[in-house]
Amino acid sequence: MMIIFTYRRIAAITTLVAFAMGSCAISFRSCSVSSQNPKVDLTRDIHFYVYDAGRIIRTGSLHANSALTQRLDKLLRDAVGKWSKSYTTFAPGIVIRGDKFSITLQQRNLILNYAADESGELEQVVSDLPPGVFVAIKNSLMGDQTCPVQ
Repeated sequence: MMIIFTYRRIAAITTLVAFAMGSCAISFRSCSVSSQNPKVDLTRDIHFYVYDAGRIIRTGSLHANSALTQRLDKLLRDAVGKWSKSYTTFAPGIVIRGDKFSITLQQRNLILNYAADESGELEQVVSDLPPGVFVAIKNSLMGDQTCPVQ
């Protein structure tokens, strides 16, 4: 026997599933429609910060029509429907900041903090970063043209 309780809390639907097949299994799953297709504006001022061992080693600006900005846009589009809401604090590898959003890249994670609604309150979602993308983007930001962004 399965009992499902659903309630709405701040634009998120939280589902509690309990008593599955006679055992007492409780799990929480939080999702939001906005989490599956976050909107960020990569056409405005975008700044980047490259970190190593917790320290910023390079900063700069990205132009809206740059190859790197286009790659970031593709990463975000490819992650549609694959985002998971997260409350974890992530150590930065690369941080890209724009108007009402920040993107943090790690070896395996793509982390997006964005304003989900007009209140400006940030929501954090995480998706997998394809292998090799972090290194390629870092090398591009550091000025290494021998390893272009794919």
